[in-house]
Amino acid sequence: MINYSHDKNVFIKFRFHPGKFCLILFSAALILFSANSAFASEKEQFSLIENSMNSGKYYNAITESMRYSFFYPDGMYIQKVNILTGLAYFEGGDFNRALQYTRLSMKSDDEQLQAEAMHNIIYMRLLEGSVYLAQNDIKYFMNNYSGVDENLYEKIMLEQISSLAYQENFNSAMEEAKKYRNIYPDGKYIPDLEKLETLIHEESVRPLKKTSTALWGSVFIPGFSHFYTGNYMTGTFSFLTNALFIGLITNAVMNQNYFEMVIFSFMELSFYQNSLFSSYNNVETYNSRSSFKKEIKLQMERRF
Repeated sequence: MINYSHDKNVFIKFRFHPGKFCLILFSAALILFSANSAFASEKEQFSLIENSMNSGKYYNAITESMRYSFFYPDGMYIQKVNILTGLAYFEGGDFNRALQYTRLSMKSDDEQLQAEAMHNIIYMRLLEGSVYLAQNDIKYFMNNYSGVDENLYEKIMLEQISSLAYQENFNSAMEEAKKYRNIYPDGKYIPDLEKLETLIHEESVRPLKKTSTALWGSVFIPGFSHFYTGNYMTGTFSFLTNALFIGLITNAVMNQNYFEMVIFSFMELSFYQNSLFSSYNNVETYNSRSSFKKEIKLQMERRF
């Protein structure tokens, strides 16, 4: 037995400190309260992810998804969480991680979740520009999930038409459009199909220009390639500028002012060369289908 009256060192060692004890109790309570807040129920945690996605807070959605995956690796919502995480990464601009997480949901035993995951993968590839790979995924979807979700199937059938049009395979795109109309005469996406068909028709009948015609025309008529490709304002400016300098050169020659003749000749040469060199770019820009493809991507993005 310790004699506290004679052993002061022992007394000091075992002395009770009320302030420290209260601090310890407060810290423990704070830790327990924080843990209770952090460790939300599985359903609540999943709701946090959904709310973050719906409000456009994709960084928060990813953070909450990681927390869910850590605490509920085999949870009942894990596959849905993977799909949402993939969407959050895609909206955040990380295409590779978006595919990585979305593919995890393909391991689910639920065919509906598999169909949703494949649907998202197709759209991610299309919007990212990987149209050829998206086309393969579309075929896989239509072969394996035709009876799982009719709405998704109709939507993917429309995107098959979009992907074919994007690849400038207009005949095949119109054939698939006919199939769509036969299967879904009153389909949900008929208005979208009509817009797409109009775009395809207008682009397919749009006459393309020849580079050789633009080049030879520009040799004899400065600014000809601009007129040829429908850029009349630039063509007029180019023609008048060249005409002005040719007139100034002629005037300088007639007045025997050779200094002005040399200066205006160099200036005219630069404008004339620009007219020749731009003829190729003008035709390439006109013949490119960039605006057509941009419109198709915008339509797909709105549906996604």
